[in-house]
Amino acid sequence: MFFTVTAGQARNRGSQTETAASAPRLPVLSVVIVHKPARSTKAARNVHMRACPERRLLWTEQGLAQITDWLDPRDVDDLVFAEGRRLELAGVFNLRDVGGYPAVGGRAVRWRTLLRSDALHRIEPAGSAFLGELELSTILDLRTPMEAELAPSALDGLPARVAHISLLGGDMEALPLELDAIYRYVIDERGDTIGAAVRVLATADAFPALIHCSAGKDRTGIVVALILAVLGVPDEVIAADYGLSAGYLDSEHTPAIGQLQASTGLGDNLTRPLLSSPPALMLEVLARARAAGGSVDGYLLDHGLSPADLDRLRAALLD
Repeated sequence: MFFTVTAGQARNRGSQTETAASAPRLPVLSVVIVHKPARSTKAARNVHMRACPERRLLWTEQGLAQITDWLDPRDVDDLVFAEGRRLELAGVFNLRDVGGYPAVGGRAVRWRTLLRSDALHRIEPAGSAFLGELELSTILDLRTPMEAELAPSALDGLPARVAHISLLGGDMEALPLELDAIYRYVIDERGDTIGAAVRVLATADAFPALIHCSAGKDRTGIVVALILAVLGVPDEVIAADYGLSAGYLDSEHTPAIGQLQASTGLGDNLTRPLLSSPPALMLEVLARARAAGGSVDGYLLDHGLSPADLDRLRAALLD
């Protein structure tokens, strides 16, 4: 049985048989994802996700492994670069929609329901108007108080509820400057804060929602990755989505770098390695959360969420 997952929907396409001439489909776990620089989005083709008919896909770690084994790695690129993924609004560099990604059970993440972004202080009026038309219910700001003071959001006039939860605490200068060390610190030491951030989105009428920090890469990337894992999106797709940020924050885009240096207060400490987003690092984050909690669900349950909270996330975000 094949499931056909397009950018906005998932549907059962019925039984098909691959011909001998077709290229072999390898498990996603055997493919190395190479980050590609930012490029224009392209229309999404049908993405084929093959499920072994004798196995059920369940809301369990086992079910997630089954869907991962059968997602064609050749289609991961089409998923992350799907038309409508990046929202190119003046004043922001890394605003994206996580809709369209396949999830367990032949479902897909709902479009225009969860957005991720860099800082919003320079978004122009037309961009604010566009986001206003999406009728955002929640804006989750993961920056430190200093960052929010240096670069106050230009969306404060929207009727959305704004939640400020500093994922790193109050002192960014005290953090290590190695990206992997920062991520280990966040998973190991900031779990309760991660739980509080995700819980903001597990309330009634929380969506559509936008999550952002300064770059829209690290703090936003970790929180979004954990949410997508709860939804049953394959790890390799989550990692590839995370990997998009480096292209949009490439050092050649000097306005983005200057904006980040000013808005974070890090200045020259914001080095090129800190602007990278290697997909393998996000795979390590997911593995670390699972090692701590037995599963991503378990990690979040250990840090303040309830099973009902996770069910509400799935109900709100999946088609």
